[in-house]
Amino acid sequence: MKRVVEAVNERLERVRRRHTLELEERRREIARKIPQITEVEAQLRKNGYELVRTAVGNRGVLPELRKRGEQLQIKRKALLREHGYPEDYLEMAYDCQICRDTGVVETRICDCKQRLVASELYSMSGIEYAIQRENFQTFDLKRFRANRNQGETISPREAMGHYLADAQKYVRDFDGGAAKNLLYNGPVGTGKTFLCNCIAKELLDQGKVVIYQTSPKLMSFLADYRFSKPEDKRELATKVELLQEADLLVLDDLGTEPVNSVTISNLFELLNDRILSGKGTIISTNLELEEIASVYDRRIFSRILGEFKIYRIFGDDLRMKKFGL
Repeated sequence: MKRVVEAVNERLERVRRRHTLELEERRREIARKIPQITEVEAQLRKNGYELVRTAVGNRGVLPELRKRGEQLQIKRKALLREHGYPEDYLEMAYDCQICRDTGVVETRICDCKQRLVASELYSMSGIEYAIQRENFQTFDLKRFRANRNQGETISPREAMGHYLADAQKYVRDFDGGAAKNLLYNGPVGTGKTFLCNCIAKELLDQGKVVIYQTSPKLMSFLADYRFSKPEDKRELATKVELLQEADLLVLDDLGTEPVNSVTISNLFELLNDRILSGKGTIISTNLELEEIASVYDRRIFSRILGEFKIYRIFGDDLRMKKFGL
């Protein structure tokens, strides 16, 4: 979260710098086109200096100085209007009038800064656009089959109703020390990624650092980092730290990446580091548990069995069903 706040503070600093440069440019423009204002501005500055000086000295002249300042401002506005400019053309502009782009109102964080933090978190997550479509508000249980096929003791709709309630509880209890690791496994198109995205959006909206990565992309990045040159490794280290320290890591499509000794080693280290530091991880995979055990080594399978709550997702392929297939 510290890195997010630093990024937002930098954005606010850029906003303030931009407005300062724009004001300087407007002042130069007015100096060229309305030379009389240059003298008015000089008188305003002089009057301001005298106000400061007399505030701790001869307070009797303060009313006179304030009145002179008001008259000079009226004169400046009149000159601007006469030449077709807005009265506030020489005033500093702000993106946020409430905090004047500082991000703070007295001792409270301004709403504009809170929105910037949320935007930064969304941008970092990797699922900024997906979660606008896939979230608890758009989750429709009616999309799942209500009838039970032969051999099923519960329908996909009934099962998903339980899983949805558990996902919402997971979000509510996230800071309460409850189990933070989930694994959704089952066939393609049955709603695993949708559930992951629902959880991710809720936690992002709470200000949590959430990172989403598909397994192929993540494993490729970790391999590149492991074998990179020292000078390149320093540049990649920030992302590695983020993967280790994010409040929640969503690892989608485990098992679709090329699996080798490097992949297995990197995956174990990442999962183990996050488990030891108490960070949450959600994995979605098309693999059955027996396949996970055979594809990955016993250390990874043991971590999943011991540290993850496992949900077996089943039912029809909703993507195919959408197109009537």
